[in-house]
Amino acid sequence: MQPRPHQIEALEAIRTIGPAGRALTVLACGTGKTLIGRLAALERAGETGRIMLLVPTKPLLRQTYLDWHHDVEGGVDGLLVYSDPAVGEAAATTDPEKIAEFLAADSERVRLMLCTYKSAARVAEAYEAHPDLPGLDVMVLDEAHHTAGAGEKEAAVVLDDKRIPCRTRLSLTATRKVHPAGDGTQDVVSMDNPALYGELVYELTFGAAIKQKLLSDFRVAVVVVTDAEVHEVLLSQEGMPTQEETTTSQIAAQIAVARAIEKYGVKSIVAFHSRRDRSRTFTKTLPSTAAKVTSVPVQALHVDGLSGPAEREEALDKLAHPAEGGATVLSNVAVLTEGIDVRRTDSVVFADPKTSKVAIVQAVGRALRLHPGQDQPSVIVLPVYLAPGESAEAVLAASEFRHVWAVLSSLRDYDERMDAALTNARVELGEQEFSDKAQPISWPSAIDILGDDAVVREKLHDALQLHLLTGTTEPWLARYGKLRAYMEFTGAMPTSTYVTPQGDALGNFAAAQKRNYKKGTLLPSRIELLEALPGWSWGKRQEKYPEFDNDAFMAKVHEFMAVMRDRSVDDRLRNMRMVKLAYEVHGIVPDFKYPASKYKAFVNNAVMAMVGLWHRTGKGSNTTVLNILQGEKLAKDFREAGQMADPFLRSQRMRSIAKQFEAIYPNFEVDPSLQEAWLLEEAARMKEHLDTYTSSQ
Repeated sequence: MQPRPHQIEALEAIRTIGPAGRALTVLACGTGKTLIGRLAALERAGETGRIMLLVPTKPLLRQTYLDWHHDVEGGVDGLLVYSDPAVGEAAATTDPEKIAEFLAADSERVRLMLCTYKSAARVAEAYEAHPDLPGLDVMVLDEAHHTAGAGEKEAAVVLDDKRIPCRTRLSLTATRKVHPAGDGTQDVVSMDNPALYGELVYELTFGAAIKQKLLSDFRVAVVVVTDAEVHEVLLSQEGMPTQEETTTSQIAAQIAVARAIEKYGVKSIVAFHSRRDRSRTFTKTLPSTAAKVTSVPVQALHVDGLSGPAEREEALDKLAHPAEGGATVLSNVAVLTEGIDVRRTDSVVFADPKTSKVAIVQAVGRALRLHPGQDQPSVIVLPVYLAPGESAEAVLAASEFRHVWAVLSSLRDYDERMDAALTNARVELGEQEFSDKAQPISWPSAIDILGDDAVVREKLHDALQLHLLTGTTEPWLARYGKLRAYMEFTGAMPTSTYVTPQGDALGNFAAAQKRNYKKGTLLPSRIELLEALPGWSWGKRQEKYPEFDNDAFMAKVHEFMAVMRDRSVDDRLRNMRMVKLAYEVHGIVPDFKYPASKYKAFVNNAVMAMVGLWHRTGKGSNTTVLNILQGEKLAKDFREAGQMADPFLRSQRMRSIAKQFEAIYPNFEVDPSLQEAWLLEEAARMKEHLDTYTSSQ
């Protein structure tokens, strides 16, 4: 088998570590990690080298051995460190003495020792009992995340060169597990430790693999099923199992599968369950439930750890070749996960809650493998059962919904496109909180919410949007969004004491970012976001304030507060007066730049309320407000012109002002709900003056 371009790049990256050392490669599920490991190992081991290849499960061990045996020219001398006589030509053992005998023997071919992580300690025992045994040339750690974490000490023995000596270690995974060391009291193995895994020499993310057409794109379908829909199915079908045999949640999951088949046209579906009895019941009753929802005939199959190799192969073959016009659903319990070659599937269903991020990503990887003729995104189905009288908020808070959070959070971790979409949405949410502007925020286009009840679906969508953003992204992003809105409006950083009208100490937040930057603890991604802000500087803020009339400023602030608290007038008139005052303060203090730290909190809160009004009315572009302000100025000028001593100049000036006023208010029609009495009187006087002048001509 010839490597593809991305696999050639990975092999070239592995060569950079030289003839000995350690290297870590991270590639999305289904992009050919196994071939990369095999080619890299053979290149380093030579014609007669010793290779140890580790895998997590017995079925994967069997599949891997057969791949090596058939694809390696000249074959290999194999030993399986696991008791499995069904594998075939290779010997199988867990006896350290037999392992030592295999490693010590001469051979004219490559010696391949295949081992599960759970049996790796037997190899270490062989080296402990026979210190003179030759070391390994290459160790390939497939699905290497099984060696990481606090509870993986048995598997982590393969990382210890004193226990299993080896010249080169190659770690391959799609799900890199990084564990913070915390307070240092726990012995935690983390994959960001180069002493254990080597440097990360190559990475191919899910998003990059999809972009390169190595994997199928995907959609997430959150399918809402109500209790009424479940009971409609129960009542309409004869021979359905009793409540003791199945559950409403299982039937809801079956309805969700059928709805996905109907909506997206998927034909080969893998369903994941947490227990064998649930998977079997789901399989038994799925066809009759699906018939109530879709006209597409559904074949249901089941495999688990007790299924023999022949049974699994038959089921996988039926999954890959569904009946014409039909769909096949293969339910399983911890079988169709890591490394297993699922030849064709265009959808996965999380029928039972599955919360391990690694397990979720591995499961999703089954659906993303491209197959000939596939031109539609794969579908990840997440059933949601809505109990009687249960609100959308209650559903989201319930433990039964945790699989939805887990899947979406996992996709964010392993697909940079989803991460970018959610990050941007959380920032927008923060901007909205600052500006108090209600408008739709961005929503990942790859997430659908399905359900027959449109009201329930729409309510769940709104609640899901908010919960998704707050549950899968950092609060830091929302505060950054507020900071971005502030700096885009003012063009400057807030003072360290600045507090938003909603009570967020935004100035302190900005100052904290600078402190963390100087300490070297600020994340690179956050540095990049902050440096994109207009006016951001890592140095000390140099405040520059314009000269302004403090007495006039304070008078307008007090007037603004009085108008804001006055509930005796119409809301429209009160709001317009507040907007007018905001414009007037902007005229006194350009761009609202003033030393906030010198004023009491109520002044700063009042000014920020004015900033919000100014922002919402278009930063000075609101025609109505400008007309009112300009009209008031002209009315005052008209009154002053009437005091001029020279009769000719007085008449000429008053006529000019009246014409300007009429240009703003045709025929001097002024809205009395928005204007004070004195201006209405002046408008009438201007009209009378202009009429008198016109009639005299």
